[in-house]
Amino acid sequence: MQEKDTVLEVKNLYKLFGPYDFLDERKAAFKLLELGASRMDVMETTGIMAAISDVSFSVKRGELFVLIGLSGSGKSTIVRCLNMLHKPTKGEILIDGEDITKYNEKQLQELRRTKVSMVFQNGGLLSHRDVLGNVAYGLEVRGVGKEEREARATQIMDLVGLSSCADLYPNQVSASMMQRIAVSRAFAVNPDLLLMDDLGTEMVTTFVQSALYQIINGRLLEKKSTIVSTNLMPEAIAQRYSGQIASRIEGEYQLLPFVGEDIRVLKKKRGL
Repeated sequence: MQEKDTVLEVKNLYKLFGPYDFLDERKAAFKLLELGASRMDVMETTGIMAAISDVSFSVKRGELFVLIGLSGSGKSTIVRCLNMLHKPTKGEILIDGEDITKYNEKQLQELRRTKVSMVFQNGGLLSHRDVLGNVAYGLEVRGVGKEEREARATQIMDLVGLSSCADLYPNQVSASMMQRIAVSRAFAVNPDLLLMDDLGTEMVTTFVQSALYQIINGRLLEKKSTIVSTNLMPEAIAQRYSGQIASRIEGEYQLLPFVGEDIRVLKKKRGL
């Protein structure tokens, strides 16, 4: 049974990519993985890529959970399984105690509208909408009235320095501002679980140093949980931000064991 303060629990998650119509190869891939074969060995033997294999972890309410690994390690696959953009091959994903791998399409749509929000690698902004319209989009999908959703979007934009470009379109702002717009759109709906996929150096700069860091730490997402995937190792983060962030990692973050072959985890409990 899932603990009350646990918002997400992942149990023995697998995601295989390959010729699914060849059942024998799929069975062989699982057998090799159970015997401890590496992903590359499985690929060479069966033609199936085990993007993630037997991954288990849990995330508590109010926790910042960071998946750290190099490109190709399976970070994005894990994140995309958490809102079922990728359907897992095997395993369970419990959100508030319910296994969402068993949800139908209508249930998944409701989950994405109300509980889980995501920031994509490329931002995923709508080119035909201005900045205000992009930030308010998730609220519009949820059915929030225009006046209320624009007020909420404006509140978020004020906090992250976007208020001066509310009437501009994505092709009229800088790349870093586009990243802030994407993050702001995800924050605006105040989700129970926020997924941020493969944050690069620029996004980590924004994430750690700007008003977004204050939002993450409770100003607008109090008692909410955030999952971030990034290809920046802890040492790289420490080197980029010198002693301040290095001491923050050592003092407030716990480096946990691998959740997969090439993925490490940093966890931080917000000051609740």
